[in-house]
Amino acid sequence: MAVQIAGGMAHIHSQNIFHCDFSCRNIFVFEDWVVKIGDFGGSKIDDKEPLGAEEVRYELPLREREIFALDCAIYEIMMWKKPFAEITDGEVDENYANEVLPNTNGLSVGILFVLVGKKSLRRRRMWRAL
Repeated sequence: MAVQIAGGMAHIHSQNIFHCDFSCRNIFVFEDWVVKIGDFGGSKIDDKEPLGAEEVRYELPLREREIFALDCAIYEIMMWKKPFAEITDGEVDENYANEVLPNTNGLSVGILFVLVGKKSLRRRRMWRAL
């Protein structure tokens, strides 16, 4: 599922579309575990502003936010819980600002590269590919 989701995200980015509200609630599972990304109501298409744009202080660039949202969705799929589910929203914001990542104990080694943080060489290559 994670590979399909990452592939879907790469495809929509290749079409100059950014979801802008990506999370597990917008991933739909079909027969034979085929997954599709849906709910593009707030998306950014080409050079237009995102339809559901919010002004957020200290916001990551759009591409990095999308990859971060993908990371969080993969974490949720693999761990069966949201990243930092046990702490407040303010603490989550502080953790993300300080690049503190969720505990990845129990994740397979193959998926860890997605969650190692924005300074990872593999992750930078992934950003360039998307």
